[in-house]
Amino acid sequence: MFDSDYRRFHEKLMKEVEKTTHKLHGYCLMPNHFHLLIQQITTDSLVEIIGRLQISYAKYFNLKHDHKGQVFEGRFGAKLIEADDYLLMVSRYIYRNPIEAGLVKDIGDWRWSSYWSYLGEGIKEPLVTTEHILSYYQKTNPQLDYREFILSEPEKVEVDLHDLYLDSDLVVRSRDAGSRDQTSRD
Repeated sequence: MFDSDYRRFHEKLMKEVEKTTHKLHGYCLMPNHFHLLIQQITTDSLVEIIGRLQISYAKYFNLKHDHKGQVFEGRFGAKLIEADDYLLMVSRYIYRNPIEAGLVKDIGDWRWSSYWSYLGEGIKEPLVTTEHILSYYQKTNPQLDYREFILSEPEKVEVDLHDLYLDSDLVVRSRDAGSRDQTSRD
C-alpha cells in the first residue's frame, strides 16, 4: 500500500465512524489488515459498518491498482473482552503491530495509527476517543504512563487478534488475511 492508499482508507474509516454513535478508541492500519477498537453505543450493526468500509475501499483500491477481488482476505469474527487488563493488552497489541511486523523500529514512526492521539503531542484526531483507556492511568500524567505501557515488552499471553473482539461496551475489529469468521455475543 502507498501513503495515498492508507490516507484513503483512513478517510473512509472516519466517515463511517462519524455516521454512527459508536466511539472509536483506536486503530492501526497495516499493509494487509487493520485493527479497530470501537465502543458499540447503539445496536447499529458493526458488521454493516465494516462491510461498507471494506466495499468502499475495495472499489477505490481495485480501480486505482487495476486489481480484482477482495483487498483483505478472510473475514472478521467476534470474541468477548471480559477484563480491563485484557482491553489494555489488546490496545498495546494494536499499536505494537507495526513493530512486530518489522515495518518500523519505533512505534512513533508508524503514522497510520491513532497512537499519537493518546500522547497529547501534536496530533489529536477528533473522532478518536482516548479518555476511557487513559482513565486507567495516573491522573498526573496518563499519557506518559500509557506510552510506557505501550512501549514495554508485552507479556507472553496468547492473544488471538485475528478476530473481532467485543464486550457489551468495547469492540476491537481486526481484519487479517486468513482470519476466521466467528461471532459471540452475550
